[in-house]
Amino acid sequence: MVQTKGLDPYLGFFHTVQYGRPSLALDIEEEFRAVVVDATVLDLLDAQAVAPADFIQPPDKPGAVYADEGVRKRFVAAYEARMNQRLLYGPTGTQETLRRCVLLQVEHLARVLIAEEAAYQPFVWT
Repeated sequence: MVQTKGLDPYLGFFHTVQYGRPSLALDIEEEFRAVVVDATVLDLLDAQAVAPADFIQPPDKPGAVYADEGVRKRFVAAYEARMNQRLLYGPTGTQETLRRCVLLQVEHLARVLIAEEAAYQPFVWT
């Protein structure tokens, strides 16, 4: 999504530049982490859709813990439902899906970088 707006996904502001790391994409993701990822995980826990038995600790990888296939499928379904959730997007005053809000934030950042807009306004859930 970042590249479609003419931005280099590897040159970020908050995440350091490392070979192969899309730092700018990760920077944009930070604005949405609590609203999308954290809230989705908490919803799954609240609905008791995840249990300790749903995780695997491979004996050949000490300290590693993996979600089993069922948890991954439930998480992806819950994530997609959240990304399709509509909310009021403050800067435009319109109802948008969270997925569209991510795109609108990327477009906003691009406009700030080429000085079409004065300052970057972070995404705020409203």
